[in-house]
Amino acid sequence: MNTEENKRVVNELFARISKGDLDGMLALLSDDVKWWIAGELEGVPAAGEHDKKRVAGILANMRQQLKSDLQLSVHSLTAEDGRVCAQVSGHGELTNGKVYRNQYHFLISLQAGKIVSVREYLDTKHVEKTWFSP
Repeated sequence: MNTEENKRVVNELFARISKGDLDGMLALLSDDVKWWIAGELEGVPAAGEHDKKRVAGILANMRQQLKSDLQLSVHSLTAEDGRVCAQVSGHGELTNGKVYRNQYHFLISLQAGKIVSVREYLDTKHVEKTWFSP
């Protein structure tokens, strides 16, 4: 696939998450995807490397804690050699009354139109404070 098609798939990934379309989002991932999230497990239980089933569980758990779907806005995409870098911001209101606003950088690798790996960098302190602190 060319870089423009890879960018289209990555844009679709974030659009489907923002619509709450978990099944559609998962359809963009290869069956053996590896999704790594920055952080330490003590503050961010979702930190580390995950398979497709675990990613689905993390996203489903997040949706249960949000008043409405997490809104992800793509600010820029850069693509080369089967990789797409994405600068993204996220916003959501949690049922606990807190507001989640984060900035992300994703390094996403694709093969044959499917996402095969994701490295997700974000403000882990904000995640801990918003999602996991009383």
